[in-house]
Amino acid sequence: MRKPTPYLFFTLILLLIACGGRSEPRLYSVGGSVSGLNGTLTLLNNGADDLVITADGSFTFPTKLLDGSSYDVTVKQAPTTQNCDVSNGSGTVSGADVSNVLVSCAGKTWHLPASLADYLSVAGGDADDPQVALNAAGDAVVVWEQYDGGNLQIYKAELKGGSWSMPTDLTDHLSVAGTDAENPQVALNAAGDAVVVWQQKDGDSHSQIYKAELKSGSWSTPADLNDHLSIAGTNASNPQVALNAAGDAVVVWVQANPGNLQIYKAERRGGSWSVPADLTDALSVSGTTAFYPKVALNADGDAVVVWEQHDGSDWHVYKAELHGGNWRAPADLTDYLSVAGTGADNPQVALNAAGDAVVVWRQSDGSHWQIYKAERQEGSWSVPADLTDHLSVAGTGADKPQVALNAAGDAVVVWTQLGRILKAELHEGSWTTPADLNDQLSVVGSAAYEPQVALNAAGDVVVVWKHSDWSHWQIAKAERHNDSWTTPEGVDDHLSVAGTNADKPQVALSATGDAVVVWRQDNDAGFFQIYKAEYR
Repeated sequence: MRKPTPYLFFTLILLLIACGGRSEPRLYSVGGSVSGLNGTLTLLNNGADDLVITADGSFTFPTKLLDGSSYDVTVKQAPTTQNCDVSNGSGTVSGADVSNVLVSCAGKTWHLPASLADYLSVAGGDADDPQVALNAAGDAVVVWEQYDGGNLQIYKAELKGGSWSMPTDLTDHLSVAGTDAENPQVALNAAGDAVVVWQQKDGDSHSQIYKAELKSGSWSTPADLNDHLSIAGTNASNPQVALNAAGDAVVVWVQANPGNLQIYKAERRGGSWSVPADLTDALSVSGTTAFYPKVALNADGDAVVVWEQHDGSDWHVYKAELHGGNWRAPADLTDYLSVAGTGADNPQVALNAAGDAVVVWRQSDGSHWQIYKAERQEGSWSVPADLTDHLSVAGTGADKPQVALNAAGDAVVVWTQLGRILKAELHEGSWTTPADLNDQLSVVGSAAYEPQVALNAAGDVVVVWKHSDWSHWQIAKAERHNDSWTTPEGVDDHLSVAGTNADKPQVALSATGDAVVVWRQDNDAGFFQIYKAEYR
């Protein structure tokens, strides 16, 4: 037999090494299919590996997994007008590619009251002044005032995990029993914490500002009528509240100071409240009366407070700013946002995370009330050049401005003018205003009043108002999605229940595009009750 040559021997060694060496482990893909998608969808696998999908069809995550690995497919972000549900989304890789994950998307819809008996408030007492707050998780808090048989009290309803909880009876309220409580306001943050404020008579027959707080799922309410934010001894009213993701809060109100009314504040920082030291510790300028404060607060803890105050000749719109932990108030009565020469009132304010702010108000142009604005961008304020520099349509009176501002710096302002709901929009730094009085959101020929607006980071907008259906006042809406507006098709296109009068609408809109609208309506059984509609 022939002896193996060195070449054959070397080849044999290589073959033996190859046969005895370790092979690379096999990896398997995870994927499936999407149906019904209208927009952009982002999926996650095991909380990572972002996959952006823009059309129906099959998908595969870029990262493959080892045999025996677990997978868990979830929706990171769906189109704000859709709900996207995952089935077959979790399991274990078993020696083959996973291709049976199913993602089904469908459009969100409005869910309206089934009847006049379908309300949030408690049967047996008149309810009024609803307010609503909503966060990205879909949690909501609604507050209102209602007569308990002896006094007005403050009540709440909560949406948590898709389910509503309402008061059990007329004794189930946030306010202190025994005196009248009214004018509730609510703020809610991403963590699900909330602050509710209201005004209520104390034991000395002065109206004071009270609060209730929701933290980690538990509510704390005032211990007694002495447990208030405002200064004892004079009347306080018109509270407003803002709350951010860190849990910081700012509450503002009006309170009687010897000789006039002033604007005061309380703050919660790091879980602790600070309140005014005394009646000299005001935001507004001493010496004249100030009314109707509004407050906005952003994620950095910066805030803007606005109010109306008399300068000795006219009412004007003033502001105070919180930045870097320091408050800056007006230098004197000439330090205002509005235009000199005529009266201004009804200020509103919105503030975003970048520190941009928009303030709107009503002011006479010498002949009619018009809607004006001031803006803060990159720390600098711009104000109207003169009385002709307004958002509303010249020649008729405008009223009740409201403003919303998002993280991109876009804004929407709404108001009522000649019984119509009009809007102005700020997009990419440019304002568009109504071409004329026919450039309206409301139904042509139907009187419309009491507009409210909400705007989210995606640019979705919901505007609500009351309009006449020729027999009763109803709650109507307009929506902007994907830069396109939809408005009511007619007077019968409304959220409220036909047959009785509805008014005082409020709206909240989440980052995911869900919305909650609340209002007051006659239940046709002798009482006003609080109703809701949901877009989800």
